[in-house]
Amino acid sequence: MMPEFPGASGRKAKESGTTTTQQSGPPEPPDNIYVRAYDPSIQEGRIYEYRIRVKVKNPNFGKKDQVSKASDADTDELPPLEEHWYQFPNRVSVPQAGYHYVVEYTKPDAKVSLPLPEPLPDVRTNRVDKAVVQFQRWYDYLDLNETLKEPIGDWVQAEMLATRGMFVSGKSFAPVPFWSSVDNTFVLRDITGDPKTAKGKEPRRGALIEPVRPRTLLAVDIAGGKTRVRVPVNPGERTNRGTTVEDEAASEILFLYPDGSLDLRSSAFDKADPDRKEREEKFKNWVKETDDKNPSKPPPKKQGGDF
Repeated sequence: MMPEFPGASGRKAKESGTTTTQQSGPPEPPDNIYVRAYDPSIQEGRIYEYRIRVKVKNPNFGKKDQVSKASDADTDELPPLEEHWYQFPNRVSVPQAGYHYVVEYTKPDAKVSLPLPEPLPDVRTNRVDKAVVQFQRWYDYLDLNETLKEPIGDWVQAEMLATRGMFVSGKSFAPVPFWSSVDNTFVLRDITGDPKTAKGKEPRRGALIEPVRPRTLLAVDIAGGKTRVRVPVNPGERTNRGTTVEDEAASEILFLYPDGSLDLRSSAFDKADPDRKEREEKFKNWVKETDDKNPSKPPPKKQGGDF
């Protein structure tokens, strides 16, 4: 950002071709200066407001014999005042460092406790009002709680259900591996105090993440998926009682973004996206390799004899 402070009157030099001429007489101080502000601590998906206050060197520092007031030469910098703050007029919006896709429902592993429920048609309307949204986000660090911040440095994948007419928000489970300094490798940790662990089931291993900021992704309408349609009765046949036909089509979601733009996403196109498939395959392989070499897992059973 290079904002221009109010009251700018431009340079006092006049340019003529390649020759620059300046006004005669002693040099005059500029009416304003340009300041470039750089923030290295921004986080994706957030909106920032800035204000700035510039430190100014005291040209009279140490020159007590040249100033009318001796105290004007005591400080190396001119003391900044509260009214010296300049508020930047524009907010800075940082986009999400990730992607979202509409995908088809896949039956989860039986070992997963309380998996994502299957979006089925409403019994009253025979319409599907839910669909699966897959999030792929890059995480430098993952804030697990107020005190624990784990380094990731990779893409993390999670899935959530979108409901017609509602914002897609909340926390989602992701089987993300974490680096263990004890085992000197990546491991899958149990979610401490996971309230969704069913009784008698093994706790989920991974993390609960928030893949999308609240009130940023609105599912305006949802279509497709599994449907159950009743065939109307043929009045010419007494034995026809109106059978029910089940069908399955690609899931479609019409998203509304905060800037007012609309985006129609379909699982028929998103599932074939090569970048999505590459990140998904890499994440799944990372999780599988971590699970296979988990130090806490029992040793594999021997096949055949001892030799």
